[in-house]
Amino acid sequence: MPRALTYVLAAALIAMPARADEPVHPADVYAQDPVVRELLSDVVFWANFEGTPEPVWGAPHVERDQALDGEFATAPGIVGQAFVSEGRSRCRYPAADLDLTRPGGISFWVCPVAWDRSEPTGIRNNLFGTNYDNQGYFGVNRMAAVAEGGRQVQNDMLYLYAENFPGANRTYIQLGDTLGPEWENGIWHLIVVNWKGSHFEVSVDGGGLKSGDLGVAIDPTGVSEILVGGCQERTLIDEFMVHRTPLTAADISVLCAL
Repeated sequence: MPRALTYVLAAALIAMPARADEPVHPADVYAQDPVVRELLSDVVFWANFEGTPEPVWGAPHVERDQALDGEFATAPGIVGQAFVSEGRSRCRYPAADLDLTRPGGISFWVCPVAWDRSEPTGIRNNLFGTNYDNQGYFGVNRMAAVAEGGRQVQNDMLYLYAENFPGANRTYIQLGDTLGPEWENGIWHLIVVNWKGSHFEVSVDGGGLKSGDLGVAIDPTGVSEILVGGCQERTLIDEFMVHRTPLTAADISVLCAL
């Protein structure tokens, strides 16, 4: 993302005030463009992985060791540093601000680094997931192609899943028939997930929102934790945000242009 705003955002990360008695929303520090600031001010949870797994906004403080499964490592990201997920390493966050009983959205950037696409491996790369009070979960996975008896039976694909919610349909939203050359290693992608009642939507790189329905509105009080990462193969994840309202096509265009 070779845009001037990238460097403004990255520099602002260092200048972020730390006084607990005067919390300043990251949008007020990061964004100079009023359109960007308005969009980001709607964020209720934000992890940017600048040297630590701890989020910059929206979750209770968690000790570093409690926030991790596996090792925490970073590499150059879409803005500043990104989380390196491999060997199933992931960041864990209490999710007091993620309530699926009200409409909302999630956005994050992902970049495959060492995805083996040369042959069917069946490897699963978990990009993010949620644990919904042990009463259901949803997230986005990449599943490598699968072969049986010398014949490929499943394409390399990216999909949103929502399952095990009481009384609800098991829902999968597949993003295309197979991952194309744009998913070669080293290319960044923006993923957006929206929900409203029983309805889920997902978009990649500003493309049209694809939808699925659980059949019933989600009833429990909220997600107990957010899980970022969990990839078997080396993958970068950056700027993971939970938004107070679903993201529109115009909102997604703003994020794509950052």
